[in-house]
Amino acid sequence: MDPDILQAIKTIDDKIASLQEARNRLASAFGIVDHSPANHTPRPNKVAPNSPAAAIQTIQAVEANGTAKAAPSGRKVQLAQFLMDHGPMSRVSIVEAAELPEGTVSYCLADKRFFQQLDSGDWDITDFSRRGLERRSKTGTFEVEGH
Repeated sequence: MDPDILQAIKTIDDKIASLQEARNRLASAFGIVDHSPANHTPRPNKVAPNSPAAAIQTIQAVEANGTAKAAPSGRKVQLAQFLMDHGPMSRVSIVEAAELPEGTVSYCLADKRFFQQLDSGDWDITDFSRRGLERRSKTGTFEVEGH
């Protein structure tokens, strides 16, 4: 084999691994979880089961066939639970009291399925979130009928 080609392949593999690691940290921070069977997504031999590449492949497979939807978890559920426990409040107050990064709060509040801005300007959870949190307290998973 040509050593230059082997070196180029190694460099590309290293870059891919670095990007997959960054993607995995981001997905983990926002609670992106795979709920499909482990053998649902074929994986190349070099992809570790819990690696960022595996997560990317799983999400791509789910998006491609539309058979599985990940239940909300992570920061959105954490913020929804916080607002359910503490009541509506301003974005600034949420950032201070929930001790979440401002960008994370902004990202979460942008999801209108979970959060709504009241006429007062404060933020609260939607009925969708409330039902999901109530079901979560009973079943351990955040699920709402029809989703």
